[in-house]
Amino acid sequence: MNRLLPLFALLAAAACQPRYDGIELTLTSTPPVPVRISGTEIELPLGVAVAVDVEPQSSSRFNYYEDDPLELRSQDRAILRVEITEDPRIFVLVAVSPGETCVDIEVVGDDHGCIPATVLAKPN
Repeated sequence: MNRLLPLFALLAAAACQPRYDGIELTLTSTPPVPVRISGTEIELPLGVAVAVDVEPQSSSRFNYYEDDPLELRSQDRAILRVEITEDPRIFVLVAVSPGETCVDIEVVGDDHGCIPATVLAKPN
């Protein structure tokens, strides 16, 4: 029985943590043209920058803490840059050149895939 005690403690600790269930992106700036920003897609016209508030979602009854580490990284900064701000949950997305890339998501050190991102060329 004493040998099982560490296992029970480990299982109890794991059960009291959030379980990643996607990410919510909310615009905190007003872009000059329409954009599409969500946890499943990013679409910006060339030359536009927007600030977004990022909130990881949990499918368990335990939510992420405000100070839990969160990172967004563009796979191709020549197309879309993701810049950090003083607020660890606010990021600035900058449309650099037309094309497609993906924005990697990391929450509390765990990789959670990426959000497809498209930068559209300016219309003539």
